Amino acid sequence: MIDTLPLIPSFSTLRLHLRPFSSEDAHDVYVLASDVSVAKFTFVPHPYPVGAAASWIDGHEEEARSGRQLSWAITRRERLVGCVELAFNDFHGWAEIGFWLGAPHRGRGYATEAAERVLAYAFEKRGRRRVQAAVFVENEASARVLARLGLRREGTLRAYGRPSSWRSGDSWMYGMTRQDFERR
Repeated sequence: MIDTLPLIPSFSTLRLHLRPFSSEDAHDVYVLASDVSVAKFTFVPHPYPVGAAASWIDGHEEEARSGRQLSWAITRRERLVGCVELAFNDFHGWAEIGFWLGAPHRGRGYATEAAERVLAYAFEKRGRRRVQAAVFVENEASARVLARLGLRREGTLRAYGRPSSWRSGDSWMYGMTRQDFERR
């Protein structure tokens, strides 16, 4: 029998557990993602359609199998608090990190803690040369998380994302190289 590594590995941090989403998470994703504050700085639609969470979760295995993206449920004491993802560009050797937390779980350092673990995975296990993140310029909280992680703001991407009534569509690009990561 051949042992195979999981498509999406699980991780534990001091306070959190990062694991693959399961179909049982669909209701909690729906509840958290339905909050307008999640849609405000992500590409999550608002209002969040019924059934969208289950469809999104169902797509994770194919995304992982194809090598395009890994998505983790961020949990605390078995309760879903948010999501952290890595999208891969193998041609250029980089990964892009993204995250969101449900409104009741913000301001406790969970995003930083989860993203720190996934950042280490990207460099140490996936051999990335660079990890980057784009954040809407209005999203000051996520910009602070990225700065705490050691990613540097490299510039502004004008009209990079869909504008909405909440945001301009302009994004700041943050990045960290393998050398930056190793020097921390």
